Amino acid sequence: MKLLACIGLLLPNLASAEFAYGEYAKENNWDLLLSLGATYGGDTIAEAYYVDENNNVVDDAVLKGGGLFKASVGIDWPLVKDLRLITNAGYHVDTQFSFASTSSGNQGMWFTRFVVEALPYYQINDSFKLGGGLTYHMSNKVGGQFIGSDEKYYARYEDTLGYTGFVGYMLGESRSWIELRYTYIKYDLETAPFLASFCTADCDGSHVGLTFHWAVL
Repeated sequence: MKLLACIGLLLPNLASAEFAYGEYAKENNWDLLLSLGATYGGDTIAEAYYVDENNNVVDDAVLKGGGLFKASVGIDWPLVKDLRLITNAGYHVDTQFSFASTSSGNQGMWFTRFVVEALPYYQINDSFKLGGGLTYHMSNKVGGQFIGSDEKYYARYEDTLGYTGFVGYMLGESRSWIELRYTYIKYDLETAPFLASFCTADCDGSHVGLTFHWAVL
Protein backbone atom coordinates (compact mmCIF):
# COMPACT_ATOMS: atom_id res chain seq x y z
CA MET A 1 0.00 0.00 0.00
CA LYS A 2 2.88 2.40 0.78
CA LEU A 3 4.36 1.70 -2.67
CA LEU A 4 1.04 2.48 -4.38
CA ALA A 5 0.73 5.69 -2.39
CA CYS A 6 4.25 6.77 -3.44
CA ILE A 7 3.47 6.06 -7.08
CA GLY A 8 0.25 8.04 -6.79
CA LEU A 9 2.19 11.04 -5.48
CA LEU A 10 4.99 10.72 -8.03
CA LEU A 11 3.02 10.48 -11.29
CA PRO A 12 1.27 13.88 -11.03
CA ASN A 13 4.65 15.52 -10.38
CA LEU A 14 6.16 13.87 -13.45
CA ALA A 15 3.14 14.80 -15.52
CA SER A 16 3.32 18.48 -14.51
CA ALA A 17 7.11 18.83 -14.88
CA GLU A 18 8.22 21.73 -17.05
CA PHE A 19 9.61 20.18 -20.24
CA ALA A 20 8.55 22.97 -22.66
CA TYR A 21 6.74 20.44 -24.82
CA GLY A 22 5.41 23.01 -27.29
CA GLU A 23 8.85 24.30 -28.25
CA TYR A 24 10.25 20.77 -28.26
CA ALA A 25 7.51 19.51 -30.60
CA LYS A 26 8.21 22.32 -33.03
CA GLU A 27 11.71 20.93 -33.47
CA ASN A 28 10.11 17.62 -34.54
CA ASN A 29 12.79 15.67 -32.66
CA TRP A 30 12.65 12.16 -31.21
CA ASP A 31 11.68 11.21 -27.65
CA LEU A 32 12.96 8.45 -25.39
CA LEU A 33 9.92 6.90 -23.68
CA LEU A 34 9.69 5.04 -20.38
CA SER A 35 6.31 3.35 -20.06
CA LEU A 36 4.44 1.47 -17.34
CA GLY A 37 0.94 0.05 -17.62
CA ALA A 38 -1.70 -2.37 -16.39
CA THR A 39 -3.66 -4.73 -18.65
CA TYR A 40 -6.72 -6.94 -18.32
CA GLY A 41 -8.40 -9.60 -20.45
CA GLY A 42 -7.88 -12.82 -22.36
CA ASP A 43 -8.55 -16.50 -21.80
CA THR A 44 -7.39 -18.45 -18.78
CA ILE A 45 -3.90 -19.66 -19.76
CA ALA A 46 -3.47 -21.95 -16.76
CA GLU A 47 -5.09 -22.55 -13.38
CA ALA A 48 -3.77 -24.27 -10.28
CA TYR A 49 -4.87 -25.02 -6.73
CA TYR A 50 -2.28 -24.71 -3.99
CA VAL A 51 -2.32 -27.26 -1.15
CA ASP A 52 -0.57 -27.55 2.18
CA GLU A 53 1.31 -30.51 3.66
CA ASN A 54 -2.01 -32.15 4.57
CA ASN A 55 -3.26 -31.85 0.97
CA ASN A 56 -5.80 -29.18 1.92
CA VAL A 57 -6.48 -26.49 -0.68
CA VAL A 58 -5.15 -23.19 0.69
CA ASP A 59 -5.25 -20.94 -2.39
CA ASP A 60 -5.67 -20.92 -6.14
CA ALA A 61 -4.07 -19.13 -9.09
CA VAL A 62 -5.52 -18.13 -12.46
CA LEU A 63 -3.23 -16.75 -15.18
CA LYS A 64 -4.89 -14.68 -17.89
CA GLY A 65 -3.59 -14.34 -21.45
CA GLY A 66 -3.92 -10.55 -21.32
CA GLY A 67 -2.73 -9.77 -17.80
CA LEU A 68 -1.33 -8.02 -15.89
CA PHE A 69 1.58 -5.54 -15.84
CA LYS A 70 3.75 -4.20 -18.65
CA ALA A 71 6.91 -2.08 -18.72
CA SER A 72 8.79 -0.90 -21.80
CA VAL A 73 11.43 1.42 -23.22
CA GLY A 74 10.97 2.97 -26.63
CA ILE A 75 11.65 5.79 -29.05
CA ASP A 76 9.06 8.18 -30.50
CA TRP A 77 10.30 9.00 -34.01
CA PRO A 78 9.18 11.88 -36.27
CA LEU A 79 7.90 10.87 -39.72
CA VAL A 80 6.06 13.77 -41.34
CA LYS A 81 4.07 16.64 -39.83
CA ASP A 82 1.77 15.35 -37.06
CA LEU A 83 2.64 11.73 -37.95
CA ARG A 84 5.09 9.85 -35.72
CA LEU A 85 6.20 6.27 -35.01
CA ILE A 86 6.77 4.60 -31.63
CA THR A 87 9.09 1.59 -31.53
CA ASN A 88 9.53 -0.10 -28.17
CA ALA A 89 10.65 -3.24 -26.38
CA GLY A 90 9.12 -4.41 -23.13
CA TYR A 91 8.19 -7.12 -20.67
CA HIS A 92 4.62 -8.28 -19.96
CA VAL A 93 3.84 -10.44 -16.93
CA ASP A 94 0.95 -11.98 -15.03
CA THR A 95 1.92 -13.59 -11.74
CA GLN A 96 -0.03 -15.34 -8.99
CA PHE A 97 1.58 -16.44 -5.73
CA SER A 98 0.23 -18.15 -2.65
CA PHE A 99 1.52 -16.76 0.62
CA ALA A 100 -0.06 -19.50 2.72
CA SER A 101 2.35 -20.79 5.34
CA THR A 102 4.01 -24.03 4.26
CA SER A 103 7.24 -25.75 5.23
CA SER A 104 8.57 -25.55 1.66
CA GLY A 105 7.87 -21.87 1.18
CA ASN A 106 5.55 -20.00 -1.14
CA GLN A 107 3.98 -21.47 -4.25
CA GLY A 108 3.39 -19.56 -7.45
CA MET A 109 2.79 -19.41 -11.19
CA TRP A 110 3.70 -16.74 -13.74
CA PHE A 111 3.16 -15.96 -17.42
CA THR A 112 5.88 -13.84 -19.02
CA ARG A 113 6.56 -12.57 -22.55
CA PHE A 114 8.93 -10.16 -24.23
CA VAL A 115 7.20 -7.65 -26.48
CA VAL A 116 8.40 -5.50 -29.39
CA GLU A 117 6.09 -3.03 -31.10
CA ALA A 118 5.90 -0.63 -34.05
CA LEU A 119 3.06 1.88 -33.57
CA PRO A 120 2.54 4.80 -35.96
CA TYR A 121 0.20 7.50 -34.66
CA TYR A 122 -1.34 10.80 -35.65
CA GLN A 123 -1.15 13.84 -33.34
CA ILE A 124 -4.72 15.09 -33.68
CA ASN A 125 -4.19 18.27 -31.64
CA ASP A 126 -2.27 19.47 -28.57
CA SER A 127 -4.17 17.02 -26.36
CA PHE A 128 -4.96 13.84 -28.30
CA LYS A 129 -3.14 11.27 -30.42
CA LEU A 130 -4.58 8.27 -32.25
CA GLY A 131 -2.62 5.29 -33.53
CA GLY A 132 -2.12 1.57 -33.87
CA GLY A 133 0.19 -1.03 -35.30
CA LEU A 134 1.93 -4.34 -34.71
CA THR A 135 2.92 -6.08 -31.48
CA TYR A 136 5.13 -9.18 -31.49
CA HIS A 137 5.30 -11.44 -28.42
CA MET A 138 8.22 -13.84 -28.00
CA SER A 139 9.72 -16.17 -25.40
CA ASN A 140 6.19 -16.61 -24.02
CA LYS A 141 6.57 -18.82 -20.94
CA VAL A 142 4.42 -20.12 -18.12
CA GLY A 143 6.33 -21.13 -15.01
CA GLY A 144 5.28 -22.72 -11.76
CA GLN A 145 6.65 -23.88 -8.41
CA PHE A 146 4.61 -26.00 -6.02
CA ILE A 147 4.70 -27.33 -2.50
CA GLY A 148 7.01 -30.23 -1.70
CA SER A 149 9.48 -29.51 -4.49
CA ASP A 150 12.20 -27.00 -5.22
CA GLU A 151 11.83 -27.69 -8.94
CA LYS A 152 10.39 -25.03 -11.24
CA TYR A 153 8.22 -26.17 -14.14
CA TYR A 154 8.01 -24.39 -17.48
CA ALA A 155 5.91 -24.49 -20.64
CA ARG A 156 6.37 -22.30 -23.70
CA TYR A 157 3.94 -20.73 -26.15
CA GLU A 158 4.94 -19.99 -29.75
CA ASP A 159 6.09 -16.52 -30.75
CA THR A 160 3.12 -14.65 -32.18
CA LEU A 161 2.04 -11.45 -33.91
CA GLY A 162 -0.83 -9.23 -32.75
CA TYR A 163 -2.45 -5.89 -33.48
CA THR A 164 -2.88 -2.83 -31.29
CA GLY A 165 -4.94 0.35 -31.45
CA PHE A 166 -4.72 3.22 -28.98
CA VAL A 167 -5.77 6.74 -28.08
CA GLY A 168 -3.44 8.97 -26.06
CA TYR A 169 -4.01 12.09 -23.98
CA MET A 170 -1.26 14.61 -23.22
CA LEU A 171 -0.96 15.65 -19.57
CA GLY A 172 -1.02 19.43 -19.53
CA GLU A 173 2.06 21.18 -20.93
CA SER A 174 4.36 18.27 -20.15
CA ARG A 175 5.63 15.67 -22.61
CA SER A 176 4.08 12.90 -20.50
CA TRP A 177 0.86 11.23 -21.62
CA ILE A 178 -1.55 8.44 -20.79
CA GLU A 179 -2.76 5.85 -23.25
CA LEU A 180 -5.85 3.64 -23.49
CA ARG A 181 -5.26 0.70 -25.82
CA TYR A 182 -6.74 -2.53 -27.10
CA THR A 183 -4.56 -5.42 -28.27
CA TYR A 184 -5.68 -8.47 -30.24
CA ILE A 185 -3.40 -11.51 -30.03
CA LYS A 186 -3.57 -15.34 -29.86
CA TYR A 187 -1.21 -17.93 -28.37
CA ASP A 188 -0.54 -21.60 -29.26
CA LEU A 189 1.28 -23.95 -26.89
CA GLU A 190 4.66 -25.09 -28.22
CA THR A 191 5.79 -27.51 -25.50
CA ALA A 192 4.07 -30.05 -23.28
CA PRO A 193 1.96 -28.54 -20.46
CA PHE A 194 2.80 -29.31 -16.86
CA LEU A 195 -0.84 -28.90 -15.75
CA ALA A 196 -4.04 -30.35 -17.23
CA SER A 197 -5.68 -26.92 -17.03
CA PHE A 198 -3.46 -25.36 -19.73
CA CYS A 199 -5.02 -23.65 -22.72
CA THR A 200 -3.20 -25.32 -25.62
CA ALA A 201 -4.38 -23.74 -28.90
CA ASP A 202 -5.95 -20.51 -30.14
CA CYS A 203 -5.64 -19.04 -26.64
CA ASP A 204 -6.91 -15.49 -26.53
CA GLY A 205 -4.43 -13.00 -25.11
CA SER A 206 -6.42 -9.93 -26.18
CA HIS A 207 -6.66 -7.20 -23.58
CA VAL A 208 -7.35 -3.58 -22.75
CA GLY A 209 -4.65 -1.57 -21.07
CA LEU A 210 -3.92 1.80 -19.46
CA THR A 211 -0.33 3.04 -19.80
CA PHE A 212 1.62 6.02 -18.52
CA HIS A 213 4.39 7.30 -20.87
CA TRP A 214 7.17 9.54 -19.66
CA ALA A 215 9.33 11.24 -22.31
CA VAL A 216 12.74 11.60 -20.69
CA LEU A 217 14.79 13.04 -23.57
